[in-house]
Amino acid sequence: MFGPPRTRITQTLLSKLYLKMMGWKVEGEVPDRPKFVVLFAPHTSGWDLPFMLAIAYALGIEAKWFGKKEIFRWPIGKFLKWLGGIPVDRVKHQNMVGQTVQLMNEHEQIIVGISP
Repeated sequence: MFGPPRTRITQTLLSKLYLKMMGWKVEGEVPDRPKFVVLFAPHTSGWDLPFMLAIAYALGIEAKWFGKKEIFRWPIGKFLKWLGGIPVDRVKHQNMVGQTVQLMNEHEQIIVGISP
């Protein structure tokens, strides 16, 4: 999570409140694994990201996620990176599988979220 424990508690509580107000309920728990990939599907709108982040915070996890580079422009680009965002240029034929493996190898604990 981000910031000191008090900030993490605030993020968790605000996320749970937001989800409840939107009619969502988080069930289950995070797998007891140091590294894994989560697929968020179907990707239907720009609202997927706020819900994904709220669910992650409600579960007490810090997720890394890929997003099209266009959403990382000023003025919110740095903020989205702070939230765990990793810009992807979808026009270039990049080796995303290789980049994901590299990212996971660079961290002892990591959860990578992908919305195909």
